[in-house]
Amino acid sequence: MDKQEVVGRRTAARRRLLAAIAGRDEQAMTTLEVCGRWTVKAVLAHVSGWSRWDLETISALRAGEPADLSALDDIDGFNDRLVAERSNWTVAQILDEMQQVEAAMNRLIDDLPAESLSVPAPLTCRYWDTLADWLLIAWWHEEEHAAEFEAWQAQAG
Repeated sequence: MDKQEVVGRRTAARRRLLAAIAGRDEQAMTTLEVCGRWTVKAVLAHVSGWSRWDLETISALRAGEPADLSALDDIDGFNDRLVAERSNWTVAQILDEMQQVEAAMNRLIDDLPAESLSVPAPLTCRYWDTLADWLLIAWWHEEEHAAEFEAWQAQAG
């Protein structure tokens, strides 16, 4: 898989995620549960937090610096922490973070040598073997939440 395909899939998933909540007001996004106990805002905080973690972790590993990988040891706890850290943010602030992180990640991907996507990732784990796999986890993750948002929208009418 080449860099353009990775970025294209990630970008399309982000568009789908945002389209699925378009037109909803802040109150609906902060009070109505859409994914278990999570509201749209909480899901967005979760997605944005993982995106930031991906960016920071990949950047650190590429620079030869140590990276905090504890998120992979306790994913549920990390999810809860991401949502809690952004609990006082507005939906607009979370969306702004998502946009900034996406732009930075796209720059990082653009700067990568093409062959780096297919060789073992700087960190391999049970979720991915290559950097392309790692980067596509976000594509799958946002597709999953976009589908939840779409189902919520359809149910809400």
